[in-house]
Amino acid sequence: MTEHQEMVAKMLKDGTAYKCFLQKEELDNLKKESEQRKEIFVYLKHLGIYLLKKKKH
Repeated sequence: MTEHQEMVAKMLKDGTAYKCFLQKEELDNLKKESEQRKEIFVYLKHLGIYLLKKKKH
């Protein structure tokens, strides 16, 4: 397992990354909702996961 894969596995375990089975419309809605909550939303299509993180002020 590469260092990158290990990091993703840890994030999935810690609940800071989520396996993604959503449709495009659902992803778009999730992105809009996260922006309203002042979160950073990142979708990594090639890994099939998305990340949410609070923005630093």
